[in-house]
Amino acid sequence: QCSMDSKVHNINEPTSTAALDSGSIYMATDPIKADIGVDAQVMESFAHLGIAAVPEDASTGEVDIPIPAFDAICVPPSRKIKPTKPPRVHSRPPQFAPSPFVQALDACASVDVWATPSIIPGLHVPVKTGEFSISMNGFGSHLNNTGLLGDVAKRAAISRFADCAILSSSGTTSSNHKVMQMLAIEFKGRPVLVSRNCHHSIIFAANMYGVKLCFINNPGWLDKFDAMIPPSAADVKAALKRQPAACAVLISSPTYEGIVADIASIAEVVHTHRHQGKSTIMWVDQAWGSHFGTTPNVPPSAMQLGADIVCESTHKNGGAIQGSAVLLFKRCDKFEYHSLMEAHVKVETTSPNFPIFASMDAAYIRLKAEPELVDDLSSLITDIKEELAEDEGIEFLTQEHLAAYPNLQLDPTRLVVAFDGLSGNAVKQYLEENFIQVEKVGRRCATLIATFQLPPQAAMKAAYAIRSAINDIPRDESVNEVFPAPYENCPIDPTSVKQKYKPETVPAETAIGLISNETIECYPPGIPILLPGFTITPTAMHHLITMRDLGADIVAVDKTLATIRVRRPAESKPAAGNKATSGGKPATGNTKPKAGGKA
Repeated sequence: QCSMDSKVHNINEPTSTAALDSGSIYMATDPIKADIGVDAQVMESFAHLGIAAVPEDASTGEVDIPIPAFDAICVPPSRKIKPTKPPRVHSRPPQFAPSPFVQALDACASVDVWATPSIIPGLHVPVKTGEFSISMNGFGSHLNNTGLLGDVAKRAAISRFADCAILSSSGTTSSNHKVMQMLAIEFKGRPVLVSRNCHHSIIFAANMYGVKLCFINNPGWLDKFDAMIPPSAADVKAALKRQPAACAVLISSPTYEGIVADIASIAEVVHTHRHQGKSTIMWVDQAWGSHFGTTPNVPPSAMQLGADIVCESTHKNGGAIQGSAVLLFKRCDKFEYHSLMEAHVKVETTSPNFPIFASMDAAYIRLKAEPELVDDLSSLITDIKEELAEDEGIEFLTQEHLAAYPNLQLDPTRLVVAFDGLSGNAVKQYLEENFIQVEKVGRRCATLIATFQLPPQAAMKAAYAIRSAINDIPRDESVNEVFPAPYENCPIDPTSVKQKYKPETVPAETAIGLISNETIECYPPGIPILLPGFTITPTAMHHLITMRDLGADIVAVDKTLATIRVRRPAESKPAAGNKATSGGKPATGNTKPKAGGKA
């Protein structure tokens, strides 16, 4: 703010704060230090103002001010310096240790991400400047869809083929809790039918709100790809016959591997089923299908096929940043709109992340204007398949693998590849060393998701890396063992489990045949293998121990699987060697089921 003709003062001589002249530049021919005669109070005042010293040129005795980027600043005319003691100023700026997590994120800048989140480049989301209080005038509230946030919800509903939309910055987990809470309020005591591949948030929400879940029988299992087949309309009809009082049917579609259920046929069965004068609710967890319906080259959205409620994760395939999700529904006489909104208010945070909502709005607008962006994702997957079509040792999940299950589809933006003699974790580690991240691995397979931020050359890079992995990684024939489906079909009633059984902790090798008292799963995909109330079978234990030994992330109270929390029937007594324990060695492979035996 000073001009070239501003008066310049040298402060090598002792002075005081009273001598500071507004509108002038104050300089020292030596760095400002307390030991050169400058009054310490003046020094602190200068430091408090941010005034830097400009040293004198020793050879010429002149002071050179680099204009316009000089560090010395003038005392603002509007500010008077009072000879009062200024705030304490540190002699040097504090040194902060860098955050290891921030450093890890920075190191990922050059990684090709074939995993969530899938973010459309150029959304211009103001991440730093977009953090405001919810009380900012005009923003409205995401809790009751008012103001600008209400407009975002309306655009989301229109873009995703729904009547209403509820925004969330806590992922689809939050949306699932809201729906489950609404069902608990409106349909107290009535069960909910769910597909066995449902996410654990569904099960945890049911436990939290006291809703009984009943699994729809699992129709099939693709061992090479660690993939469950979603239920058919006939499977749902049979489940409704067994549980006629069911208030809702939940189908998780697409699956983690991109298998899309026959939603239209299932919806027809669900809508024709009535109990106490009301039709059953058709609920679809479409977390992995937030891009469905954007172009003819991807499957339609479940909202277009007859679903009443759909939960989507916009960050997975919809183009927005991590954590974005939307709960979509149609206004109907099956449930009260206000009950769902009330559940939303109870669950959703009152401190939302505005950049998340901004990215959702920008992504919906962008995909509506440029739906071909989704087709570009499919092209990336096609390029990999064509490049590796003649390579040995790999097999892609295709429509042919679904031939025995009519009317199922595959998401073309997803690549699921099985390896001959290679574990999924070994391939994952190899690809990460080559700066390629995958979404999920199984015992002998890997899943890659085409994301919006991938450059066009990423497909060939991934194909070459997969080819190199096949050639470089030592083979392990044990991973080619055929596994039966590790997932048990069983009704869940946590209340009865707690009443009839007493808890204890036992060594894993002695747990088979007992009742599980904890949730155990591999993550990803986040689908529980054991749940409270489930009988611990040899098949389930063999699968868990094998995955643990291959390096999978086991989610359990004891991640080593040395011990398992169980509930033994109250009338039975612990057998020898079956006493409760808090330790023990990790279980070995002796839990392998006998050939031809049933779990």
